[in-house]
Amino acid sequence: MKKLLSVLAFSVIVFTFQAKQLSLNLKAGQIYQQEQKNQMDFQLKIGGNEMLIHGNFDLVVEYLIKSAQADAYEIQMSMKNITGNVGSDQFYFSLDAASSQNNPLGAVLDLIINKPIVYSMSKTGKILKMPDLSSLSQDLKLSGDTTLSKFLEEFMNANSGGLMQSFYPDHEVAVGDSWTITSKIPNTGVEMTNTYTWKSSKGGKNTIEMEFENFNLDFSIPIRVDDGISIRVQMEAKTGGVFQLNKKTGWINASESLFEAKSKLSIAPNAQIPEGAELPLNFKVVSKQSQVK
Repeated sequence: MKKLLSVLAFSVIVFTFQAKQLSLNLKAGQIYQQEQKNQMDFQLKIGGNEMLIHGNFDLVVEYLIKSAQADAYEIQMSMKNITGNVGSDQFYFSLDAASSQNNPLGAVLDLIINKPIVYSMSKTGKILKMPDLSSLSQDLKLSGDTTLSKFLEEFMNANSGGLMQSFYPDHEVAVGDSWTITSKIPNTGVEMTNTYTWKSSKGGKNTIEMEFENFNLDFSIPIRVDDGISIRVQMEAKTGGVFQLNKKTGWINASESLFEAKSKLSIAPNAQIPEGAELPLNFKVVSKQSQVK
């Protein structure tokens, strides 16, 4: 009997730690709702004066699996709600998509909330076919030809899996193995590479850890191309986190990640700001994600 139990225990260990494809395993008709809560802290210096800003930004996103193929899915994504607030000793601003008609961002929110976006995604979370976002024509004033649709398109491509973070490896891995994923910062052309490790597989969950890594970024964001205005961002940052996946579906049950940075924002001299400007900015963003249903 003891020998049989030993064999069974050894078999379980071997099965748990053998290499396998860590990916999504979804069925057509399934609906998932993800809630993401972001806590933000900013330290900004303007003209020698320091301003501390605190805020929260929360999203509820629904994903309907319209069809499931052997290696890809057609997914309908709908933003169900956006809420947030940001404030300091000098100001306070709140946002709630449910009352967007009284909000200065109401026009943008009306283009996003409960507006289904359909796209194709691989089992490893890579966008295969971008949705048609041409109807989203709200100009974000980031550049002469930047629209909300273009911004969302770059954001979805940057995060690979739409609004989900994609970290699935493109090859078989076992518990303890590590791999890297390269992603882009939207509308900058800058790439970031993060290392992920499969830490454990137990209790119906696979735990993935994104290693805390330090990196430097230097890029420019066009604000108004016609006026020659752009912001140069120089940043020393670190990021990391932990993700818990459902063993059967590969879907994110819960996650927590950190992005912390010391940065300097530089605006070159232009017609509106003849002397230009430099603004030191330090910030920390803690993001927590959970499955609503």
